[in-house]
Amino acid sequence: MSHGLNKEQRYDFMVAVLKKHAHAYPLMTDDQLRDYAELIHIFLNTDNDTSQKGAVATMIGHVENATYMNRAKEKAIEAGEHHKAIKVAKKMIEKGYTYEEIHELTELALEEINQITL
Repeated sequence: MSHGLNKEQRYDFMVAVLKKHAHAYPLMTDDQLRDYAELIHIFLNTDNDTSQKGAVATMIGHVENATYMNRAKEKAIEAGEHHKAIKVAKKMIEKGYTYEEIHELTELALEEINQITL
């Protein structure tokens, strides 16, 4: 049987992991957080090096997944906002707004506004 870190080392290591992963906790689902808590328990209460490494690897996976999903959600929101700005710009062009006014109000680039009219 392979022995990993002693109890004090495990707690010190887990404190560092918790600090490093703190940004991801609000992004995790309740199920991910429960699993994460169980993995902490496994890590802190086993002397088996393989179990400790597996627990930490799975914890990292949860953090990476939550972070990835959050980025994907943000990109989708940005794409939706951009699409909406283009629709608004088209209506503004129809109503006679200048490109500068449209740029100021929609934050679209002037080049992009010019492309709308082509």
